[in-house]
Amino acid sequence: MSKAAKIILGVLILAVIIVLVAVFYKPAPKETIKIGAIVSLTGKDSYFGDVIYKGMLLASKNSSVKLIVEDFGSETKNAPTAVNKLINVDKIDVLLTEWSEDTQVVVELIKNAKIPTICVGCGSIGITKESEYLFRVWPSDELEIKALMDYAKDQSFNKVAILQTISVWEESLTEAFKENWDGNIFIQKAMREDNDFRTQLLKIKEYNPDFIYLACYEQKYPIILKQIKELGIKAKIGSTSWINDPTILESCGTNCNGVIVPQYSLPSESFMSEYKKEYGKDPGIGADVAYDAVKIIEKASNKSKSGILEELLKTNYSGASGEIQFNEIRDRIKREVNLYEIKNQNLVNI
Repeated sequence: MSKAAKIILGVLILAVIIVLVAVFYKPAPKETIKIGAIVSLTGKDSYFGDVIYKGMLLASKNSSVKLIVEDFGSETKNAPTAVNKLINVDKIDVLLTEWSEDTQVVVELIKNAKIPTICVGCGSIGITKESEYLFRVWPSDELEIKALMDYAKDQSFNKVAILQTISVWEESLTEAFKENWDGNIFIQKAMREDNDFRTQLLKIKEYNPDFIYLACYEQKYPIILKQIKELGIKAKIGSTSWINDPTILESCGTNCNGVIVPQYSLPSESFMSEYKKEYGKDPGIGADVAYDAVKIIEKASNKSKSGILEELLKTNYSGASGEIQFNEIRDRIKREVNLYEIKNQNLVNI
């Protein structure tokens, strides 16, 4: 065989090899991180559970993470069973919890399994101190409390009343206000399940406060504010940031007008657009932080539990809800809070 023929044959063989590689080669799949999430998809909290779930689902779309969701039915008592399944049956690498209430009852499981955990909507002050594996993408509510207290002081309010529904989160809000307010505070409490708050509100009216802080389960805001108006209570009202949800504001109507609301930065425009394209509506409160929780985990280069934990501690991420970093107790830091007044279902700067 001539030298030229050998060269041609070599080129042909090389071309065949390249074609075969292009047709049959499949790159090794990326190592998958299994994220388990407990979410209230049914029951009394299912509206917010669905919002949070949609945020998580959107973030996991076309990603290297596998999202496994357990519905705990809005019942805190069901959370440990759901987490046990995720850890021991599904063998997850990371856990996402929803609220302070479901998170608190699974802390021991988190510790024993040494599983990195991010709470999406935990506001209770100090909750991350309960486990070295627990982080949160929702800031501590001490930021909201401080903003409202500064407002009350600037307005020279002396007499403050608090209406509180009874649960872990709301108790944390009340305690923070009590510990940091120098003046008088009159506190009335009710059950989350209640729909008639007139007994407590009449006592507050008799106290005649300058300012009323509603440390309440967010779905009760429309009822409470309607009853405040009916009873002719004239004090200025402050709420938590969770009132700023399209569904709650619509249900509340004009009864929400004048309420002072602490509010973190709005979701990024790119996230708003992506969410609306996927679901056909604007995201409710909590969707952005749920989205970010998944994206932070996806970015971990070390896929082991200990590796993910180390990388979470070093998080410096710009996401749907803004800049995310964690401090030494794994609380989210550097999230600015501003105060607004509700006017016709919109937030207006004050």
